[in-house]
Amino acid sequence: AASDVYKRQGQVNRLSDPDSLTDWLVEFSGTRFGLILLIVPGQLVFALAALFAAFLSNEPWRERLGLHNGRLPVWTWPLFMIGTPMVGLFGGMLTSNCAGEPSEHLKLFEKMFDFQSVGTLLLLMILVSLLPGIVEEILFRGFLQRRLLQRFSATSAIAICSVFFAAAHMDPMHALGVLPLGIWLGIVAWQADSIWPAIFGHVGNNGSAIVMSKLAGPDATTPEFTPMGMTVFGLSLVAFLGSLLIITVQSRRKRTAIEQPTLA
Repeated sequence: AASDVYKRQGQVNRLSDPDSLTDWLVEFSGTRFGLILLIVPGQLVFALAALFAAFLSNEPWRERLGLHNGRLPVWTWPLFMIGTPMVGLFGGMLTSNCAGEPSEHLKLFEKMFDFQSVGTLLLLMILVSLLPGIVEEILFRGFLQRRLLQRFSATSAIAICSVFFAAAHMDPMHALGVLPLGIWLGIVAWQADSIWPAIFGHVGNNGSAIVMSKLAGPDATTPEFTPMGMTVFGLSLVAFLGSLLIITVQSRRKRTAIEQPTLA
């Protein structure tokens, strides 16, 4: 009985100490149950909030959330998946240059990505890439940004939505890193009049972060320019430039369609 008391007391002391609490979170997030418990509840709250609000709208819920094909062809969506990690890379460079040492929050993510099995990789892809890519786009670019576009200019709507998106990541350093991603996905969803290309981009960005973090290793401070890394970088860069071209062409078409009645 005395040993149980000392054991429980040790656990309480461990959780009350910030360093020990961080170590415990790292250990806990390294388990599959820990990953699920740390990620799923928050994403579930986001999803329920967006869907509940959408069902209260006068529009059909899919239209309200932008879950339709929109203006861009379906074949362009995978291009955004491959190209969007370039924006994530820019956000990571911005964070490194502005803040230097990663925050404890970001270090926790790095430890989470230090998986040892294919099963954990698949779980991470579902929980960190697929689930947030769908849920967060439904909430931010789907519900919030489309509502803001009804009241404000596109620039203001995208900026406000991006700030909320960044703030939802809680940690200031993490928020700074994902702010460019939020702006890019906001522009994509606005020009496409659909959140599907943004969902593909978000999923691709998070998925590439998992894979590249594992390839670089948990102690890597600078990217390694291996042939594999350069190939992936080159493909992503080409896809991003293609995505940018598609968005530019769509913007011009949209502007022309608006100006035509005036010219007539």
